[in-house]
Amino acid sequence: MLVNLKNLDRFRLHHLYGRLDRCLFLILLLGTGAWKLFSLQSENREDIHAAPAVESCKTADMPLAAQYAISAAIGRDNSDYHAVNKDEGWSLSNPANRFRADMQSNGVSVVVGRDDWTMCLECLESGETMVPIAHPRTQMRENRFEYDHGQISVWYVNGPLGLQQGFTLRQRPVTSGSQPDALTVALRLGGSLRAALNSTSDGLSLLRQDGTAVLTYGGLAAYDANGRALRVSLNVDTERGGQTLTIRVDDSRANYPLRRRA
Repeated sequence: MLVNLKNLDRFRLHHLYGRLDRCLFLILLLGTGAWKLFSLQSENREDIHAAPAVESCKTADMPLAAQYAISAAIGRDNSDYHAVNKDEGWSLSNPANRFRADMQSNGVSVVVGRDDWTMCLECLESGETMVPIAHPRTQMRENRFEYDHGQISVWYVNGPLGLQQGFTLRQRPVTSGSQPDALTVALRLGGSLRAALNSTSDGLSLLRQDGTAVLTYGGLAAYDANGRALRVSLNVDTERGGQTLTIRVDDSRANYPLRRRA
């Protein structure tokens, strides 16, 4: 199959994650720095074992969505990245990055050695309106795990690049008054690692109590139904010893449900 490289981002997202003409996508990644992406990555370079076949393609020079797609496809074909049923739920191991993600009923716990970091969807806001979130239905297939909350789905795709985390909104949330100009997703954080926001508000360093960086989280991307990139930023609120990560998307010009396209 021949693909026009100019349209590669949209092609990859369309075929890997579903129809873009019905959704708004917000994509993040937990993975290795060798790919230069939004990643939860090991700070120990000796622990990085990226797939040679992928490195030879110079993936760092490819569009972001193409890099995501390559990693997802490798993970789908390699059972080492597939979900495994454990006593308390499903688990995704990532041999390239030496971490494990336990998919719990109330969120995900990423474990690296003796360190861990947890994330749980807390709320969805459109402007100043709180959007109800349903108890999730979970779905698993090969290297993909999804929490479907109805209004919003949170999904994870495992591969040598890392553990991709994505949010899909099928329609614009209903609010009272004028159309809001921002959509906010809030995640409650926990575990032994603490999140520190970078200077450009597009990534995190995850630190031990002594300040040692164990993981990084970065490479944020958001797309509307037409595949148009949207402005998006991160923020971390710390209060009462706990932390909340907020992801703010400017969706004032975002297209939600549109007609299907070939």
